[in-house]
Amino acid sequence: MSVGSRSGGAFGARDGQFLTAVATHVSAIIRMERMVAHLQMAADRLAGARDDTVTLLAASVEAHDSTTGLHLRNVRALTEALAREMGYAPGDAEELGIAAVLHDVGKIRVPDAILTGSGRLTEEEWLVMKQHAVWGAEFLAERPGFEMASTVARAHHERWDGTGYPFGLAGTDIPEAATIVAVADAFDAITSARTYRESRSMAVAVREIARGAGAQFNPAVVAAFLRLYRRRALPVRETEDIDAARAA
Repeated sequence: MSVGSRSGGAFGARDGQFLTAVATHVSAIIRMERMVAHLQMAADRLAGARDDTVTLLAASVEAHDSTTGLHLRNVRALTEALAREMGYAPGDAEELGIAAVLHDVGKIRVPDAILTGSGRLTEEEWLVMKQHAVWGAEFLAERPGFEMASTVARAHHERWDGTGYPFGLAGTDIPEAATIVAVADAFDAITSARTYRESRSMAVAVREIARGAGAQFNPAVVAAFLRLYRRRALPVRETEDIDAARAA
C-alpha cells in the first residue's frame, strides 16, 4: 500500500496523522542531535579554556618558585599514566592530571626568600612552607569544578605512615588521588636538578619510590608505578635506555 495508491482505503486521515507524528518525532530527534553536537562543541571549548587557565595559573606559581613548567607537565603525564594503570577511566585520569598540575598552587603565597633560598629552612620558614598545602586547597575549594584539585593540593604531602603534613593523615585516610600525585611528584623531583643538588638517574628514582612503599607512599600506587617501569611505559622526561638505568 502506498500514499499514491488510488484504492479507496489506501491513505486515510489516521495515516496522515501517523505520518505527521513520525515526521515531528524525526524532526525532534534531529534537533536534539544538533543540540547535543553544539553542547559537545561548547564543552570541548570550555575544557580547552580550562586547561589553558590551569596552565597559566600553574605557570605563575612556577615563575614564583623559580622552577620550570616542565616539572608540572611531567607530573601530569605520570599522574595520568598511574591513574590509568590503576583502573581509572580515561576521563577521570585526565581530571586527576589537571589536579596534579595545581598541586602546589598554594606556594604562590610563600615568600620568595623561602622558595628560592639555597640553604636549609629554619623552623619558622618550614612552618610557612608547609602551609602551602592548606592555602592551595582553600584557594581551589572556592572554585566550582576544582574539587579534586583542592583535595590533591591539601593531601599530596601526607605520608602513608602518618608522618606527613598538614594533618598527619595515614593509610587509606589519605585520598587516593593525592597518593597518586605524590608518587608522580616525587619521581620527577628526584630526577630533576635543584638548586641544592643535581638530578639523579631514573634507576635511583625507581629504587627510592620502591623503598617508600608503605612508609611515604601508597603501596598500591607504587605497585602500579613499578608495573609501568617494567613495561617501559613511564612517560619520562627524556628518552632513556632503561636497561642501562637498571644496571646503574
